Amino acid sequence: MNPVLARPGVAATGLIGLLGMTVYVMMQPFNSLDRLIQGIVSHMQNGLMTALMKVITLVGNPGGVLLLMAILAVVYWRQHKRFESIWVLTTVIGGDVIAEVIKTITARARPTHQLVPDTGFSFPSIHTLSAVMLVFLLLSLLKKGAQGVIAARSLAVIWIFLVALSRVYLRDHFPTDTIAGVFLGLFWWGTMAYAFHQTMLRVQANAFLVKILPNQAND
Repeated sequence: MNPVLARPGVAATGLIGLLGMTVYVMMQPFNSLDRLIQGIVSHMQNGLMTALMKVITLVGNPGGVLLLMAILAVVYWRQHKRFESIWVLTTVIGGDVIAEVIKTITARARPTHQLVPDTGFSFPSIHTLSAVMLVFLLLSLLKKGAQGVIAARSLAVIWIFLVALSRVYLRDHFPTDTIAGVFLGLFWWGTMAYAFHQTMLRVQANAFLVKILPNQAND
């Protein structure tokens, strides 16, 4: 595994965006940005679109993403890749925990007239967060220089957009909830990916020292 976007700048961008969006929503729970986007989305409504959005939100269910991550963690564990296994679980569960804490702090009610009933607080969208974490993980499994990387990245962006759109379309979230979900995903993934790379560098450095130090002693 080679986690993508393992740069402090990614985490910093996500954190700044998340904090800004959180303050904005807490100060203006019913704001013009949400109304603008909701108005645009409302003009898209028809029977076929509703059916499609229901399928997308079902496929993007956070529980399903967690299950996939758990399966991958088990695979890594059976391959004796303990660090990778623990990292995968920590990444997905940690993101969900942070989201739940923010939900409790902001205590934002969900939109009314939901097309697919959902419970709990609205901000941020865990569906959108899970979509971000999933696509970044899948991209991280691709080998460097592999064919189709550009296409995979394009599909990743499209999937995140579709999941976010489905949550707004079905009136389970405000648009700002989904935007915050993306920022939270960038922050947490960037943080964990950077930690992954730094840890692996230290492991490789220690292994190198173990190899050369006995040789130096023999010399």
